[in-house]
Amino acid sequence: SNFVYIKSDAFKIPSSDNKTSFTSMFVTLEKNSGVNKDNAIEKLGLKNNWFVQDRSLISGYDGFYSDCDRIESISLTVPFFFFLVAALVCLTSMSRIVSEQRGLIGTLKSLGVGNGQIRMKFIGFALFASLIGAGLGIVIGLTWMTSFLFNAYGLLYNLSSLKYADNTFTILVSLVAAILVCIIPTIFSFTKIVNEVPAQMLKQKAPKPGARVLLERIPLIWRHLKFSNKVTVRNLLLNKARFFMTIVGVTGCLALLIMGLNLRSGILGLPDKQYKEIDHYDLSVTLKSASDQENKTKLNSLVKDTDSSILYYEQNNVYKISSDKVDGVDLEVKTFVPDDWSKLDKFITFNGVSQKGSKVIDPTSEKNGVILTEKLAKWLKVNPGDKIKLQVDFGTSSDPDIKTGDFLVSEIVENYVGHSVFIPQENFKNVFSVKAEFLNAYLNKGTNVSIDDLSSKSLEDSNVLAAIDSNIVSSTAVDSFGSLNSLIWVILGIAVLLLIVVLYILNSINISERERELATLKVLGFYEREVANYVYRETRILSLIGVLFGIIGGYGLTEYILNAVEVNEVMFIHTILPINYLIGVVITLVVAELISQCMRITMHKVDPLISLKSAE
Repeated sequence: SNFVYIKSDAFKIPSSDNKTSFTSMFVTLEKNSGVNKDNAIEKLGLKNNWFVQDRSLISGYDGFYSDCDRIESISLTVPFFFFLVAALVCLTSMSRIVSEQRGLIGTLKSLGVGNGQIRMKFIGFALFASLIGAGLGIVIGLTWMTSFLFNAYGLLYNLSSLKYADNTFTILVSLVAAILVCIIPTIFSFTKIVNEVPAQMLKQKAPKPGARVLLERIPLIWRHLKFSNKVTVRNLLLNKARFFMTIVGVTGCLALLIMGLNLRSGILGLPDKQYKEIDHYDLSVTLKSASDQENKTKLNSLVKDTDSSILYYEQNNVYKISSDKVDGVDLEVKTFVPDDWSKLDKFITFNGVSQKGSKVIDPTSEKNGVILTEKLAKWLKVNPGDKIKLQVDFGTSSDPDIKTGDFLVSEIVENYVGHSVFIPQENFKNVFSVKAEFLNAYLNKGTNVSIDDLSSKSLEDSNVLAAIDSNIVSSTAVDSFGSLNSLIWVILGIAVLLLIVVLYILNSINISERERELATLKVLGFYEREVANYVYRETRILSLIGVLFGIIGGYGLTEYILNAVEVNEVMFIHTILPINYLIGVVITLVVAELISQCMRITMHKVDPLISLKSAE
């Protein structure tokens, strides 16, 4: 367990050459040492002016830990969904291979070959194909894809060389799953065929008899359909397996596409949403001693001379926050007490959550009223009008001073990074009987000064410890969340690839199973274009049905993934962007149409004479 010890004034450690000044020291302790964050000062013999923090408060460590959490959440969900779609492809492919070998199976049986030997022929083929596919997947997953993601995060963090953990269990599970998903459909398809006598198997399989569909029972619609459209409707449900497989395949791939696009918007759009639309101050200033706008300081003079604006505020760590429904939450919560509530909207925009578009209630108009950020309110399960209990630590790590107070939730506001309780100065003083000490400030630059000049000049005040440009905070957040961009592009690429494979296989099966039908249409004088439209009209309808279900599935999958990858301190954007759904639908329909046009070559090669004589 790592700890960081920080002293307020520089201390000196003597060495053989000179004396060097330090402001912080890192100490690594074993967990069984009996020393923790709370008793470190006493047990280690540290004197006054020491502040002890555990390593979770180091921004780099905390950011890396959060990123690892997000990757883990995605890795436990998205591959499973990909595998389901891939399993559909295997099921379709192996079922087709067995059915196409119907005549060969009948010939082998008539020659006295046993069912077990014939079965092993197809199982061996499925095993061979699954081992090659699984082997390639394991190699690519453990080499290129892992290195790709690792290098993407290496741009953000100073990481050591990539080291592989023991992946034996994961490899074995993946391998067994890949083998079973190929072998089980093979055994199932073979069992249905092998029970027939050889004489039946050597004959051409009779086409499925037509059946009435539900639409025929609605005369108002059925009577107005063209003959070709009636045939299409009947053909759609003639092969129910292909009907459902096409819909499921398109639905799954579109859901993955929409999820990837929504994930990209919900995560990568977060920094702009938080640090430009909600928090729109230019500088964040930390002070050595409490101050406000009434003090005659260099900082206040600078603000006045440059026509800038300033908001002083107090910020304290919340020791515990609870409600009637939840007895404390495991979150880092801070209080925010501004010196002038009327100026707060110039630095932070409050967008009410409970009543969208309405003006946020001013908590100063209510006794002990406060404003909560959105995710904190969700954790506490509170709404406007409910009460919360705050325990705030006004002391230090060595000398805690915890005070408790009850507050009324006036409003819940939109917020995506961190958790805050906004408390008016009067309400803060009434509840805790403590006067707020303003050790922090927000600054907005005037028209005649730049942010850099305002920052450098503010540091000339001896009472100013640090001045942080909000653009730096925003760019850091962009880098942090942008590291997921590479993973999202991988998800989108694989989703499109799966869509191509699924539609190609299903179209290919559709044509191969109906060669005699297509040959008959050609003999009857149908043009190539008419024959193609006759077949692809079904594919287009099934694709559209899959798109409808895919939109619903994409929304549900997005919500699940966004909730899964969220960490305690962050809430991603869950707003529905129609453009993401439109892009996903357009990609799906364009791919479906391109596959259909490519399959025209296969359809053109159907020889009417050979196809019609195939039964002989």
